[in-house]
Order: sequence, then C-alpha cells, then structure tokens
Amino acid sequence: MKRRILLLVKNFPPWRTEPNTANLVKYLGRQGWKLDVLCSEPGWGVATHALVRDEEQLRALHPSTEVIRAKTLNPVRGLGLLLKGRGGAPSSSEKVSRRHVSALGRLARSFLHLPDSEYYWFYPAVARGLRLIGRRRPGLLLTSGPPFTTHLAGLVLKALTGIPWVCHSRDLFLENPLYTPWLPWRRGLDKTLERLVMRSADAVTTVYPEATELLRRRYRRPGQICRTIRNGYDEELFAAAEPVHSDRFTILYGGRLAAHDADGRTGWSLLDGFELMLRRRPELRAGVRLKLVGNVHPR
Repeated sequence: MKRRILLLVKNFPPWRTEPNTANLVKYLGRQGWKLDVLCSEPGWGVATHALVRDEEQLRALHPSTEVIRAKTLNPVRGLGLLLKGRGGAPSSSEKVSRRHVSALGRLARSFLHLPDSEYYWFYPAVARGLRLIGRRRPGLLLTSGPPFTTHLAGLVLKALTGIPWVCHSRDLFLENPLYTPWLPWRRGLDKTLERLVMRSADAVTTVYPEATELLRRRYRRPGQICRTIRNGYDEELFAAAEPVHSDRFTILYGGRLAAHDADGRTGWSLLDGFELMLRRRPELRAGVRLKLVGNVHPR
C-alpha cells in the first residue's frame, strides 16, 4: 500500500476541538506516512462559538503533512441569522435549546439535519475529496468523527473510488448519550445510515473496547477489521516532568487546562474541590499533593 493517507476530519488545527486527531497525524507523519488532511474552513453561516484557534498544534505537524481546507458554508443558518438582523455573523455564545423549538422547527430539522447538524460539510468533503484522490492517489482513506457527516462522506468516496477506507469513530453515533432525534422516526433512518457506513468500511476503529465490541457485534461483516485505538497523550508534554517520588498521596493530571471555559477544559472545579476538602480537613494539607503536567495555563 502507498504510504499516503487522505484524512477527512471536519475541524482541525488551528481550529482546536479535541487534540487526539492532531496528535495522531503528527506521529504518523514522523513514522514516514504522508498525510493530506482535508478539513473545513468555516465560512458564511457556520457556527464557530465552540472553536478556538490553537496555532501550536498546527506547528507541531510533520513537514510532509499537508492541510487542505475546504470552504464550508451553512446557508440555512446564515439566512436565519440575516432574518434576525445579525447579518449572518456567527454568535460567540449561541446555543439552541430544544425546549424552544416549535413542532415545525423539529420537523424541518428532522429532514435537514441528515445525518446531523453539520450536514453542510458533506458536499465540500466529497467534492474536494474526489479531486484529492484523483490527484494524490492515496493508498488509504481515513475518516475521523464525529460528526457522523464525515463518515457519510467517506462512504460515498469509498463507493465512487474503491479506495480502502478506515472509519475511526471517536464517539458512537446512535449510542452516544448526546444523540436525541428531533422526531422519533429519525432513529430508524439513522440506524440505516449507521449500518451502511459501518458495513461498508474496510476497518472500523473506536477509542473504547466496549464501543468496538458493540459495533463488531451489530455490524461486522466477514473480513472486516474492528480494532480499539485508545486516546493517547502527547509524550512531548511530559518530557520535562520529573517522576513522582513523594510520601504524600499525589493526584496527577496530564493534559491541557485552559483559563476559561470558552477556551476548553479548565481545572477550576478540581481546585474548588481541593479547597473545600482542605477547609473541612486541614490535616490533609501535609499529606496530599496535586500535580498538573502538560499544557496548563499559568493562571
């Protein structure tokens, strides 16, 4: 197989969502794989309130990796914002509460959000993916999701080109606790889409053994590979961390901590919990230590 991979993932650095896909790409590049990463460049109408720019992850990629950005538009949401007098500009704090969506709105979303609310990424992913496969001739197609729309694009690219396809499901679709169809009849349709995707992929990977076993039991066909690839960590963040040698009970956190919730995961709840514990039991102060290792904001 050629050592070139085409990876489809909706959000990728410098738009930071979760770091695992970026770390996977970084280390594959260092192991000699050439990667073309096809991702979304948010355009008119696309919500960016959950995205934060992080240039460090982009700079860490291997020079052989090329990031290709497909301009992605969401005209339905953009027109909705125009009608509200906001000029189609993304909101910094926009959240849709299901309780405030009318019956007509639920019906419209049931037809439009197919398979999910990021359906608008499907056409750019397929159109640009076809051109890249024709020009670069990768030996493998890899899709990383959610959103499930990315895997649906992989299904079409596989059908049109015959390229071997690995479906990397970081989270489940139907069995995800966050999955709630707008109307009940959508569950049957989504189950059909999930079955088509999972049975068409040459290999299916997840990050949890339980998820891998569920998909294997439900959809696996003869000859299909089903594997678990655990979420890992970036070893460079721990290179300068001294080993823990202490008589105290040490709680070690490894990873990224931001200063504000809008920028990612924070440690304030953890610190508040420690403060409460020590206030109630001050004698523990000399026997317990909290150690934060990784990309931790100085604040």
